[in-house]
Amino acid sequence: WLIHHEPVLSWSESMLGSLDDALAGSLSAWTDRVLPTAWSLPRIFAGLVSYTGALFDLSFPPLMLYASGRVRKCLLLLFALCFHLLNKIWFGLGVFPWLMMISLLLFLPQTEAAKK
Repeated sequence: WLIHHEPVLSWSESMLGSLDDALAGSLSAWTDRVLPTAWSLPRIFAGLVSYTGALFDLSFPPLMLYASGRVRKCLLLLFALCFHLLNKIWFGLGVFPWLMMISLLLFLPQTEAAKK
């Protein structure tokens, strides 16, 4: 699925079309100027989203386990929360993003009272 950019590729055409409509056609005008004609914006977008999502999913647990400092962990948690919220907004993935946001509680740093 990662090599073929699925399932994002099946959604990217309508998603980018809606975004282009909201931007009054400026997205398609910009891509016509910038991208060679042989390139497909939905395929590029789907590849970018698929690979960055996989990179995030694979790197987040080690980063959280080995992050030093409360501030760094909280920033990583905030980034993860934004990632899952955007998944919910952009892709409408049902309950999965909410479960992942709740599971972020497992990575919260311990308070001093809990350590005693």
